[in-house]
Amino acid sequence: MGRGKVEMKRIENKVSRQVTFSKRRKGLLKKAEELAVLCDVDVGVIVFSERGKLFDYSSPASLVDLIHRYEAVTNTQLFHQEAHCTDHQQQMAAEISKLQHEYQQLEARLKTYTGEDLSSLTSVVELGELEQQLESVVGRVRARKDELFINLTDELQLKIDENGRHDGTAAAGVEAEETTTMAEPPLPQSPSFAYLLAVEEKSAASTMLRLWPQTDEDADADADADGGSSSRRGLQLW
Repeated sequence: MGRGKVEMKRIENKVSRQVTFSKRRKGLLKKAEELAVLCDVDVGVIVFSERGKLFDYSSPASLVDLIHRYEAVTNTQLFHQEAHCTDHQQQMAAEISKLQHEYQQLEARLKTYTGEDLSSLTSVVELGELEQQLESVVGRVRARKDELFINLTDELQLKIDENGRHDGTAAAGVEAEETTTMAEPPLPQSPSFAYLLAVEEKSAASTMLRLWPQTDEDADADADADGGSSSRRGLQLW
């Protein structure tokens, strides 16, 4: 049973459209290759996908040669880039090509240094040179790490010393304050109430008025008590 006839119109389903494009593109390029081989003819095919991706095929000549031949036969200019490019644009294109080449070289070298792709090194000498370079780089990295570690250790030690000095100064201040406090004489205790009462009674008794004259015996006793001072007669205040 044969296949049904496919209606030639745009496929609305995006997934189905992409699948159909992929299958038919491969079939188209395969048919072009078969035509070039079986019939010994020059064939060129250019296909742009919906997203702008290019697919081309040319055999046996290059696609540029085929376009030049087409231009010569049809007397048209489909591919004449130099006539439309200014000197500045040519310089920019050359610079871009140079930068792209350098970028590819640097990317390949980076992959070599990281060990991702060593296919470009085909001799033992090249591998030995790469090993020496990597060992030198590792040595510089370790030296830098040790330097940072020493600096960090010195900073921590300096902070510890500063904290120790602050603590020692505070402790010395506390000890000096305690020494000063201990050197001060103790304050006298407050006299008791009995002591004050006794002093007051003695003072009141000493102020008693003696209304009688003092005798000679009393004078001598007073002189002895006063340490040899002259006797006082008459009224006295004790």
